[in-house]
Amino acid sequence: MQKKEDKINALASNNIRVLVFDLEQVLDTPALSTNVSFYKRLLSTFNLTIRDCSENEGTECYMWHEAIGGRGSNEIASCLYQKILNLLNNVTHIITYSDTCGGQNRNINMAALLSLVTANSSTLHIIDQKFLLPGHTHLECDVDHTKIERAKKFSDIPIMIPRDWYQFVRTVKGKKPFKVIEMKQEQFFSFSNLVSTSLTKKTVDTDGNKVNWFHIRWIRYEKVYGFSGYFFGLVDLLGLHKESNIALWMLFVSLRAATSMSCAFLMAFLELFYYLRYL
Repeated sequence: MQKKEDKINALASNNIRVLVFDLEQVLDTPALSTNVSFYKRLLSTFNLTIRDCSENEGTECYMWHEAIGGRGSNEIASCLYQKILNLLNNVTHIITYSDTCGGQNRNINMAALLSLVTANSSTLHIIDQKFLLPGHTHLECDVDHTKIERAKKFSDIPIMIPRDWYQFVRTVKGKKPFKVIEMKQEQFFSFSNLVSTSLTKKTVDTDGNKVNWFHIRWIRYEKVYGFSGYFFGLVDLLGLHKESNIALWMLFVSLRAATSMSCAFLMAFLELFYYLRYL
């Protein structure tokens, strides 16, 4: 009900945006139907889907592959950072909805991102980060993911490299085509470093109680109070150091090192290519 009310309020105001986001299940590359590929280590392609429920511009898919980034909280925060940077200057209030996955959404790295954005923006006053209750985590993004997976099931378009996935998602039919943003490695930042340098992590609330991330359902970021968790009342979890300029560190400075499993994938790919081509 609360999400429905937020969406109605956002549609009635040009200053409020409601963003729902979720990471799709891993897209295997190459995408092959043969049983030979079942036990092989395939290359992973990722898609963080962000739906802006306060306007009718459709869905944005932030896509990348495992050679330039993983699927942890820093990568998710970096995609959301790119989205917020591209919002219009008249936006003063952002409300986000996601599931409660601690490794991706409900964690200190995401808190560092939203705290920093709120503090640095000249127009943004409030960010509300809301989490759906376990068992009630259906998001609009889930519908988008279903469209992609269903379209691939009935498509003969070959998917051999990550860019094929990017192009395929652009062709998925809906009310509006999906907009694909191909994430570059230099767009992934380490918000973990902010927590250990420019920000101070607090482990207790204003009443001296230990902060339990598993119990947080709603976090508000304001210029007045900084980082506040409403589950506990007013909780100052992150203190911003008095610095005029805070630089973001790149998460990776080069392509991620190939693991033995990745090397095994390359060999498996050659075997599969030979199998499909000549047998």
